[in-house]
Amino acid sequence: MIAKEDLERMYLGEWMNAYEIAEKLGVSRTTVTHWLKLYKILIRTPSESKLKKGVVKPTKEDLERMYLKENISTYEIGEYIGVGGCAVGKWLKKYGIPIRTTSESMLKKGVVKPTKEVLERMYLEEWMNPKEIGDKIGVDKGSIRNWLISYGIPMRGVSEARLKGVVKPTKEVLERMYLNQWMSTVEIGEKIGVGNPIVGIWLKEYEIPTRGISEARLKGVVKPTKEVLERMYLEKNMSPIKIGAKLGVDGTTIRKWLQEYEFQIRSASEALLGERSPKWMGGISFEPYCPKFNKSFKGRVREFFGRVCFNCGKSEKDNIKKLSVHHVNYEKMVCCNDVKPLFVSLCASCHAKTNHNREYWEEKFTNDLIEKHNGECYLPLVIG
Repeated sequence: MIAKEDLERMYLGEWMNAYEIAEKLGVSRTTVTHWLKLYKILIRTPSESKLKKGVVKPTKEDLERMYLKENISTYEIGEYIGVGGCAVGKWLKKYGIPIRTTSESMLKKGVVKPTKEVLERMYLEEWMNPKEIGDKIGVDKGSIRNWLISYGIPMRGVSEARLKGVVKPTKEVLERMYLNQWMSTVEIGEKIGVGNPIVGIWLKEYEIPTRGISEARLKGVVKPTKEVLERMYLEKNMSPIKIGAKLGVDGTTIRKWLQEYEFQIRSASEALLGERSPKWMGGISFEPYCPKFNKSFKGRVREFFGRVCFNCGKSEKDNIKKLSVHHVNYEKMVCCNDVKPLFVSLCASCHAKTNHNREYWEEKFTNDLIEKHNGECYLPLVIG
């Protein structure tokens, strides 16, 4: 059996491979491999075996110094050691040294990739954009974007990128303005100095529930308690539209509140049972109208809508006779009680339609009046 010193001299010093040593000693390659393992001599990998005689594989520390600190390319390292760039790439991978991307490989010599802390300070605290950071470091903006992504630093959207100098409010501050003070996203944006889309993004990030279109109009309106809503909806059997008319909101908002309070919403068929049925008259046809609902008042309603049908736009002239003034909430005494009066002018054809599917027409006209006319429906009385 060959001595360890002789095997080291041939295998490491003279860079002979296992086949050459076996042939020289008259043994098999397997025997030579066994001796190398026995003497704990590090066996070369297939790629290392192809290295030229005299070429020594660099240590991890040497490779880190050349590749990371001195920013030398794999090709240049290979030329210096006497191997190809691919061999250097394999060594980097084996040592667990992170390999540069294509854009990072184009960095000027001497340019060092900034740490995560440095990049966070410039991008998040100083609010510099990728181009400004790149100009300062000496790289292109593409490299900066790649570094931001690799460090897990969230990239700003196009709208957020315009917020230089603007301080993003905390969740508590945004909740106070949006929920407690009932400010709109536009009003919050104007106060902070950003566009309302940015405020919307912040609300989503903080998981603050955003208001629907109908809720957004409720400034100054107090949401009723569960007990109040229960009394009107369940005990008095009022429809969402009638509750909304009383509270100054639309039926959609009432339905949303009912769902939030976990009320069982009546189905369309249930909503039409008994006194809630459009065919149920209950003797109201014999009841008198409110005295305020007179000829003069009807004229003010028709004039408010320009003497055209609120539903289809037909003119009073084409209707042949005067337009009908329709009670949106189907309450004859609406002008005499505390319910906000809602009226629309309708042609004969459209007015006839309102005798069927009353729930639909009530909700439609109520929503349309709120959206188009802010709930107004007649001209003020002129005295004198």
